[in-house]
Amino acid sequence: MMPRIGLADRKTTISVTLLTLGLLALGALPCRAGSSPAAPADSVLWIGLERGDSLEARAVEMAANDFVRYRTPDGAIRYLPANRIAHIYDRDGTDFQRRVLRDRKSVPGPAGGSTSSKYSALAFRGGDRTHCASFLLTEAGVFVPLTGAAPDQNLFGSVDVGWMGNVGRSSAVGTSAFWESGTNHNRGGVRLRYRRWLNDRLSLELSPGVVLSGNDTYDPPGYIGQAALNMGDLMSVVVEGEHERFTSAYGYWNGSSTVSGATQHTSNTTLRVGLRGGSYIGAGSMFLAGIALAALAAAFGGGTW
Repeated sequence: MMPRIGLADRKTTISVTLLTLGLLALGALPCRAGSSPAAPADSVLWIGLERGDSLEARAVEMAANDFVRYRTPDGAIRYLPANRIAHIYDRDGTDFQRRVLRDRKSVPGPAGGSTSSKYSALAFRGGDRTHCASFLLTEAGVFVPLTGAAPDQNLFGSVDVGWMGNVGRSSAVGTSAFWESGTNHNRGGVRLRYRRWLNDRLSLELSPGVVLSGNDTYDPPGYIGQAALNMGDLMSVVVEGEHERFTSAYGYWNGSSTVSGATQHTSNTTLRVGLRGGSYIGAGSMFLAGIALAALAAAFGGGTW
């Protein structure tokens, strides 16, 4: 005769059975602790970034200036700061991060090949650190006044020549000398330049400057500043503000000599907006403007210099 099991014993038996089945199911699952995720089946490598994002690649290698160069599945060449990379996995889950970053080896082979972007210590066309360490500034712009200009001042031209160096991941700093000219308006000075790269070509820029010389009664120093959106270091949309001072001395003729009179000090603030060409466009514009000025000087100066 079978012993009768009470209700409490039945509950205990069922609980133990379910717990045993659960442990057996967990044991049947593949153990993933400590394993490395493999690259997607259609990619050779998978670059794991520090914030959990990932990128697919066909090849990875160290480039100049602590950047890593990789080739995407569609064949394009891209760059990443080395300190953003946490892992470089292949299809089998092998991590090649130390091989690339520490040993400076290419995985599985050169990423650039014949299509690799060239890196320059000094470039003529500006770009972020993946393109160059520093670059020249050759800029020419045209501005129209919004406020503060004299009635006959409807158009201003400007040229800048200078240099900028890339610092950090996405910033560049430098300086330029400039000359601006318009109707009864000639200004020369220097600017400090700060550029923030939004990507490898698009950037925002702030350029405070000091005006060191001007025509007529201009009283230096004056102050000028620009804010610009740069596209490919070829074209820029620029907003410019200038604060200028003037000093005028009045006198009168006493019959034998001029007697100095009162001195008047005035100031003015002008706001302008314009387009600026950089790099090849800027240098070409300056060259064409020089030819035009030389032609005008020859025409109105009797053909003499």
